[in-house]
Amino acid sequence: MRKLRRFLSGDELEKRIIRYFQRPHRLNITPYVQDDFSSHCRDLATNHVDVLLKRKDDSTLMMRKIIFVGESAVGKTSLITKFYYGEFDSTYMSTLGIDYQVERFVVLNCEHRLQLWDTAGQERFRAMALPFYRGASTIVSVFDMSNPSTIASAVDYISIARLHSEMARKTPCPTFLIGNKLDLLGQKIAQEINAEYYEVSCKDASSVTRLFRRIALINFEDYCAGIEIPIELNPFEKFFTKVLENDSLVVAQDKLAKPPTFIKILLRETDDVVLFENPSETVPRDSEEAAEVVAANEKYEYLTRGKGRNRRTTNSEAQTMDCLFKSRAVNTDRIKQESIGTFVSNYEMFDTYEDLARSTQSLDVTEETKIVITTYAREGEEDPGQFLNTSANFRLSAMIIQRLLAGNVFREKQKRFRNMYLPDPLAMNVKYHYTMEKLWSYQWVALAGYAVTSFSWCETNRDILAVGYGLFYMDPKQDQPEDGCVCIWNERGALVASTDRETSPGFESIWQIDWLPGEGLYSEFGQLLTISIDGRIMKYSFTSGRHLAGIQLLRLSRVEGVVEGLPIAKKKDLMEAYRHPQALCLRIHPLRQHTYFVGTDEGCLHTCSLNYPHHHIGVSQVHKGSVYSIEYSPWSPRIFLTCGSDWCIRVWVEGVFEPVIDSQVALMLSTVHSGVPFMPPSLPAAVVIVLNSGTFGERL
Repeated sequence: MRKLRRFLSGDELEKRIIRYFQRPHRLNITPYVQDDFSSHCRDLATNHVDVLLKRKDDSTLMMRKIIFVGESAVGKTSLITKFYYGEFDSTYMSTLGIDYQVERFVVLNCEHRLQLWDTAGQERFRAMALPFYRGASTIVSVFDMSNPSTIASAVDYISIARLHSEMARKTPCPTFLIGNKLDLLGQKIAQEINAEYYEVSCKDASSVTRLFRRIALINFEDYCAGIEIPIELNPFEKFFTKVLENDSLVVAQDKLAKPPTFIKILLRETDDVVLFENPSETVPRDSEEAAEVVAANEKYEYLTRGKGRNRRTTNSEAQTMDCLFKSRAVNTDRIKQESIGTFVSNYEMFDTYEDLARSTQSLDVTEETKIVITTYAREGEEDPGQFLNTSANFRLSAMIIQRLLAGNVFREKQKRFRNMYLPDPLAMNVKYHYTMEKLWSYQWVALAGYAVTSFSWCETNRDILAVGYGLFYMDPKQDQPEDGCVCIWNERGALVASTDRETSPGFESIWQIDWLPGEGLYSEFGQLLTISIDGRIMKYSFTSGRHLAGIQLLRLSRVEGVVEGLPIAKKKDLMEAYRHPQALCLRIHPLRQHTYFVGTDEGCLHTCSLNYPHHHIGVSQVHKGSVYSIEYSPWSPRIFLTCGSDWCIRVWVEGVFEPVIDSQVALMLSTVHSGVPFMPPSLPAAVVIVLNSGTFGERL
């Protein structure tokens, strides 16, 4: 309890003077139904004050012990603090062990003091508070109505407190049940446990004063009930009474000198506490367990001291089988099947039968299932289907109809693609939300399952997009094998130049090639910059012959330590099988032609320069997996995006090591490994194209 300096005003002192019997908070919820002080109590307070204030069996001057019990954080300390100091502290501080205050009342012009014992409600201090329950004059149990579980705990506290406090009493201990909030459940419990019910609020001091005044007068009444009023005698009776008292004192002293004939011991049931246990290790020889014990002893003697201790052993290897677990994905819902009607045209039926005819080798047809179709044709009449298939006007009409039908579905997305939804120039609160949104995707049935490797926009008509499918492979019939060589072909198919083994030491696959602007002797054709799987970065120049002169600019090494960029978990201390990372993507800076970027399988982006041919000038972590593509924005030379095997596409700004936009590709797509370029700057909308296996889509 927080210690405060106490200053009581005249009104506060007046509240501690009790001249009349205060009625209870609820008349129907109290065991103390009297409406005034008893005549015995008034007689003691009026005519026998000396007897009331000077009891022989009490060392204190009318000091009564009031214990406050209940769960932790129900408001016991706040209740005492509010009445004692007149303040409410919203700071919660748990009571450690026991705390108490002494409050003074004046009841019927007699000083009456109360010791307010505040007990801790926490579980670890409950055993510490039990000895302080003894000798309690009144029990005040507090519960919090906002927490219903504290009501049951309040009843348990009352039972425990009564058990310890009523051991030295002949009458039941006065009990009060205090609830912080109004609730009928607290009233019902108060009637069941024979306690007086009060509803208080420590914050606004509602009924706090009435509670303590009520506790004081009930204690005063209980205190007076245990005192007997002496009988007034005349002088003659007082003389003989004094003589008889002196004789009885002598007899009493003789009786006390004798030892008591018996001692009264009160036994209560407690939990069993095992201090020491020594189980027997022997059994009778005639019992059923004797044979098993004898056999076990003989076997132990044989294996430890007898011939059995010399056992042959051999070393062998064992393989523990993997434990197969059943994943949640296996427990799928049952597929619902329904029979519904549909409309099928003649064209769809024709295509279905054509597919069956190509895939069916043999079919058993019975007479019952045999269908005979008779067709008639006039001589010289042309097949209408063949005529429509060869008609250019019909194809044009079909294309227009298909586009009109597709416009009903993709009209809004086409407007979004052409940036037709412009913001109001006069609007005061224009907000731009930079998010990724799928516009549409294309897929050709003939190329289903093929990976999209590259694509390019037409320079003259930006509505035409060329897409390449499949993987790049050299023709195995040609003389040159796949040995990591760089070959340059012209449009006519003749080989212009290729690398040789003397200047090109690498034999791993070359992953990407980019052109460098030529300088000096190489200004006509330029130079080539290549990266390969073994981490080599090569620069090739044209010579007068049919060979390319190669120079190794740099060979990347594994990144060690923590680098700037994405925070990823530290890798385990494992030995790498190859100390050079795989160079997977290459991009030259759009403004600084001597600077280029290389993405590796470690998820790192290496910044390199042609002026520093032996080491990179910077490295940053851009993905948790391999980096497969780097593309610069056509609108700003400082903005670029990357994609990797962690299913993420991130937009970066040079010099900032946190992504501006972090978008995760849907799980149904395969790993994005072909490229994620921007749209050409001629189109108004900011569009990114995602390439995956078999499909390519546009995302905004």
